[in-house]
Amino acid sequence: MAGATSGIDLFEFARRGACLAGELGHRELSRLGPMLAGAPRLQYTLRGHVDARGRPAARLTLAATLPLRCDRCGLPLPCVLDHQADFYFVASAAELDAIPIDDEPSEPLLAETGFDPAALAEDEAILALPISPRHTACPAPAAEAGAAASAMAPAADRPREAERQLPFAGLAQMLRGRPRRGH
Repeated sequence: MAGATSGIDLFEFARRGACLAGELGHRELSRLGPMLAGAPRLQYTLRGHVDARGRPAARLTLAATLPLRCDRCGLPLPCVLDHQADFYFVASAAELDAIPIDDEPSEPLLAETGFDPAALAEDEAILALPISPRHTACPAPAAEAGAAASAMAPAADRPREAERQLPFAGLAQMLRGRPRRGH
């Protein structure tokens, strides 16, 4: 189910323990989609309940494998998203504004008639993404793999300084033997 769910009474939704579930594809993920390296499928479930404080609430569960790009090598990096977020509903913007900022794990949400569970799922998916996705060990192209292996080899296996070819080693000597201009 994608798009706004108009006419839903979120207080009743929570009281009844109702459930909404859906799957969002690339077309429905207008903000998340451009951040990805491929076409995602994001599954979500919103299950209503009354929380321990007696507030109408809901738990959002997200499941997806999102195709990110590694910040180091730029290659695709699958990100398994298995995320849950808890929310409680408030009746008015004034009530929402009066809630102090604290470390409570549940977030307040305004119980609007045009509530959009798909938009909430997309928002939470964006917030759950790693800031800088990276492979644990980036896959290296064949040419780079050889150079990396040589640099990682034990000192006994590396060429000694005297045996190593240094590209500019003879440059200073060449310049000394060259006649100067204008003198």
